[in-house]
Amino acid sequence: MLHTPAHAAAYCLDPEFRAHAKKLSEDVEVLQGLYETLRRLSPDEEAAQRARQQWSDYQLGTGRFARSNTEMWNAARTMQPHVWWYEYCNGAPELRAIAMRVLSMPLSAGSIERAWSSFDFIHNRKRNRLTVARADALVSIFSNMKLVRRAAQQAAAGQHHDAIPWTWTVMEEDEELPEETAE
Repeated sequence: MLHTPAHAAAYCLDPEFRAHAKKLSEDVEVLQGLYETLRRLSPDEEAAQRARQQWSDYQLGTGRFARSNTEMWNAARTMQPHVWWYEYCNGAPELRAIAMRVLSMPLSAGSIERAWSSFDFIHNRKRNRLTVARADALVSIFSNMKLVRRAAQQAAAGQHHDAIPWTWTVMEEDEELPEETAE
């Protein structure tokens, strides 16, 4: 049904679909996707367990997510989901951080198009012997340098447009790239 664990997590964590909570508890694929996302985006196993407990409170409407909090649930109908989590869910810090990260992921192919544009810039006629791994690494470096440059320019101008306080976690260890051999 849902193609990736991130899709399942976004469906579960979007307050617009909270009314479907009974159906969610019966859908094994969706719950597995949610739990996988909670595990991957949590810094450690203990934080993942706390996020699962907070998910239970969210799903059951207990604690911070009590159904009696009408202001919070009325705002869920009008606010963007990641903003709603930022504004109203301070009592569930682990789940809040994961929900904001998942629900603010781009839904368009624009980022893919930018990546292909970077690949076209990196892998051109002069550099057509690059291995796939080397080209990937160069595109990552190129993209990150553009992000750092833009952030530095915004900071110098006193502009801070990032409304979400990101917390970055390392997902996997970086692999060493093999040296290319000239033929």
